[in-house]
Amino acid sequence: MKRINFLIALAVIVFAFTSCEDEESFDITGTWTQEKSEITISSGIPGFDDFSFSDDEPVTITFNQDGTGEAISEEGTDSFTWSLADDKLTISDDEMPLTLTLTTMTESRVVGEQSLTSELITSLGLLDPEDEEMLDQLGDFTGKITITMVR
Repeated sequence: MKRINFLIALAVIVFAFTSCEDEESFDITGTWTQEKSEITISSGIPGFDDFSFSDDEPVTITFNQDGTGEAISEEGTDSFTWSLADDKLTISDDEMPLTLTLTTMTESRVVGEQSLTSELITSLGLLDPEDEEMLDQLGDFTGKITITMVR
């Protein structure tokens, strides 16, 4: 009886380690469709309303095995490099890197979020980098960008 209990316990341990290993080996390579991207900004700045923007424009995003990729939209094709470490997906192009914390990672759906900074807001074209007064006031804001991709 002790031997059977030992074998059952061993099987449970092996299954647990195998399950953990599967979670860590998430593979994002392949082609995804951006289902939605959303930007939300909340501030304590008088006269500056909370802001939410959602973009449902279809974008096809391909992550290649070699760490390169491309995003194809109505506006054209953009090339990028990418890396994935744990739950952090970093996508870099000519402007600045976007590091998303992946909150959902399944074979058919990925959701990632990044906190917004004034640097990221200006690089996305949401704010004129010459508007120093507004940039100074942005110290009080909070915001994030959320991207959802599906296969």
